Amino acid sequence: MASDGSAPPLARRTPGAARSGPESSTVPVLPDALLRRMQAAVSAARAAQAGRVRDDRPSQPTRPASAPVVNEPPVTSAQPKQLWPPAAPPAIAAPPPTAAPPPISQAGWSAQGSVRQPSPSGTAFAPVPVPPTPAPPKRRRRSGRAARSRGPRVAGVAALAVILIAAGIAVALSARAPRNSAASSGGPGSSAAPASSQSPASSQPSPRISVNPAVVTANQAARWVEAQVSHAVIVACDKAMCDALAAAGFPGRHLKHIWPDAAYPRHVQVVVVTPTVERQFGVKRNAEMAPPVLAEFGTGNTAITIRVVAPHGAAKLRHKLTSNQRQLRSVGTALLKGRHVTASPLAKNLLLAGRVDPRLIVVLTAVASVHPIDIVSFNANAPGISPGIQYRTADLAPNDPAARMSGTDYLRFLLTALNAEPGIYHPLVAAMTHNSAGQPVFRITFAAPSPLNLLGG
Repeated sequence: MASDGSAPPLARRTPGAARSGPESSTVPVLPDALLRRMQAAVSAARAAQAGRVRDDRPSQPTRPASAPVVNEPPVTSAQPKQLWPPAAPPAIAAPPPTAAPPPISQAGWSAQGSVRQPSPSGTAFAPVPVPPTPAPPKRRRRSGRAARSRGPRVAGVAALAVILIAAGIAVALSARAPRNSAASSGGPGSSAAPASSQSPASSQPSPRISVNPAVVTANQAARWVEAQVSHAVIVACDKAMCDALAAAGFPGRHLKHIWPDAAYPRHVQVVVVTPTVERQFGVKRNAEMAPPVLAEFGTGNTAITIRVVAPHGAAKLRHKLTSNQRQLRSVGTALLKGRHVTASPLAKNLLLAGRVDPRLIVVLTAVASVHPIDIVSFNANAPGISPGIQYRTADLAPNDPAARMSGTDYLRFLLTALNAEPGIYHPLVAAMTHNSAGQPVFRITFAAPSPLNLLGG
């Protein structure tokens, strides 16, 4: 038992040696330089393989470089046995050192970016500059000017159209504008005189529209008939004058046309004798059939007269007018004798001469029976009337001190009394106005023609 104590100790067992079978009697020890070269080759192969299969499969587990290698089998010079990784294909061995680009320091990195590739030694990674990847060709976008190129083009076409239209309007207006006379423009072939040498009369442009005296006279006659002649009577006229009367507002149903081959209109109250009617019937025939003149407009060949028709001839009408005038003298004198009536000298003379319309005398007598009145004047209402035609308008003072009423109350009294008159005694006009002298008056007007034998006899 003592001898046993001198025996050498048993060798230390290596973990995993029982699974791999009995150990070799000789344990080869590899040199450190060979181990480093093998480790570098394995690391390079592993890095190359990982770079090729990075996108499609996971890399194989790698052995840490710092792990010790224990009991590696001996490697012969002919074909060394590779233990890690198992059965690594020789095709993925590390590329020769000449194939790798030289390492670049940190200061030499490109500003465009870099990737890190494993160095051939397998111990470090060197930054490798990556050339800037050319950006894919971008879709050329229109610049602001190019994108708006169509807009200015369309705007230019629209502006040209507006200019052409404006030019056309200007040409049309210039063609319609009146051209200056030869005195202002000089005329073709003559030199224009300086503006300072021209007289003010010559610089005035000539009137564009020539005034036709016949048209002016016809319009005056039409307006007078519409305003002064009763719309209840029948008025005879030629075609042109009837159209003018209808345009002025006279009722068309009370107009009787005088056709070129028609007989004299005996059964009307008033006839408008125009130059056409004068030529058709003659001066003598018109004077015989319608002697009294209510109004006359124009002179010479353009004269127009408004006459009262005598259905039974001029002689009989004259007799009626004389008889009517005697009656008007009598009632006029009676009106002036009233204690409530005051009249101007001219108004007195017309009343005493029997020249005042009988309707006016009746109405004034009725008003004076209630409150005092002051007759300022009587008006003929038209130029050129015949001596036998009565005055149909009376101007009263708007206030009479003898009435002992305020102006407003007196005017209210006049309006109420005149509006209450019935039938033919209802005046055509009853309102405040101004006479030719600018004096305020209360005017009473009756429509033409004046009735004959209204007072009897």
